[in-house]
Amino acid sequence: FFQEACDVESPEEHFSVDSYTDAAMLSPPMITLTLQELHDMHQLLLEHRTDVAPEQYDPLHPILDDIGKVPSEEELLGGAIHEIPPRTLANTEICLTLIRRFKEDEDKAQQLYNEAKQAVIELIRGRPTALTIREVIHRQVTNEEEALYSATYPSTTSKGTLVEVQRKALDALDAL
Repeated sequence: FFQEACDVESPEEHFSVDSYTDAAMLSPPMITLTLQELHDMHQLLLEHRTDVAPEQYDPLHPILDDIGKVPSEEELLGGAIHEIPPRTLANTEICLTLIRRFKEDEDKAQQLYNEAKQAVIELIRGRPTALTIREVIHRQVTNEEEALYSATYPSTTSKGTLVEVQRKALDALDAL
């Protein structure tokens, strides 16, 4: 049941968003839930955490570890709730602002990707005789290629020597 329930289209496809949508938003996204829905979801996540994130290094594990015990309505509302009828209380709506928990990790990964891409582009420019991308990245830099690269791309515009650019590309690709 849970496997089928999790087999859905990606949120990006469903909500028609991409990596630029977040940057273009004027206000952070919000969701509205009733206290009953929040309570039920919290309880279900606690009961089925191994079904939700079965892999040992699943990125959901830190989030599931942080949710703690199911809070009471009083803890959620932060005050006296004794005068409010239970049915009304359960149907009380709250708005939650959604935040990116792993934005820093995503930014680092995106930065590594951009560095790798830039270094590979620089290598392609500096190695016009290479026939494949594998050759561009892995073949040892010759003295002739280094001299041509230095003459074509002076040190003020390039990212270093061709050997240094190759090392940067390999390091960034290994890190990805």
